[in-house]
Amino acid sequence: MKIYIKYFFIIINVFVLILIHSNNGSLNAKVHHTNNKFHSLKSSKFIKNNNNKELTKLKKTNDECSNIECEQQAQLNLIDFYYTSDNPELTKKTINQFLYLYPYNPNLDYVFYIKGLTNLSLDKNHNYLLYKLLNINPSHHNPIYAYEALRDFTYIIEKYPDSKFRSTVNDHILFLKNRIAEYELHIVKFYNTKKAYIAVINRVNKIIDNLPDTSITYQSLNYLYIAYEQLGLTEIANKIKQQIIIAKES
Repeated sequence: MKIYIKYFFIIINVFVLILIHSNNGSLNAKVHHTNNKFHSLKSSKFIKNNNNKELTKLKKTNDECSNIECEQQAQLNLIDFYYTSDNPELTKKTINQFLYLYPYNPNLDYVFYIKGLTNLSLDKNHNYLLYKLLNINPSHHNPIYAYEALRDFTYIIEKYPDSKFRSTVNDHILFLKNRIAEYELHIVKFYNTKKAYIAVINRVNKIIDNLPDTSITYQSLNYLYIAYEQLGLTEIANKIKQQIIIAKES
């Protein structure tokens, strides 16, 4: 309980500092950078107006479509627009609607690719500022979006082996597997410090089963060995130790 109270006050203090810094920055901007700020606001307004016009145009095109080919292309254009406008919620909503309405569209590998990129972006930006301010490793937050992105990219590899996105998708998959494995190892370490060895064993086995081809999987074996050793299961612990030796030499 004391730990949670401590972090609560840390978070409150951080936001107070942000507000103070923001207010000071705003005052300085008004005094020293009025012209630049005015120009920036004008530019932002211009971009926003252009985006609104483009969105209105895309929606009008979609409404005026008289055949299914036109409808599908209009929806693809909307997906592109929301993604490039950095609007992940509407991007995913439009994608899910597209997948439901047009499950046989020839461009589904592209749709899943954008869906994966959107989830990847959501994972990277999830509470990023807060974690950075508290000096916490961002990979330690729950990888719910990373799991979604991994499923999206894996689906492309499995269902569309000739997709032009395959090479890039493989790079994303490798990154996501290591990102998720790092989170899982963080949980293993936590259980280990609490001497919750059954939980350690279950979590490490999850890493081995789901993420066998990451460097972190090898690191997790050490905690598996410790867990069995502490539980008095020496025979199993020795087998794990042999696996660690073999993995180290290979």
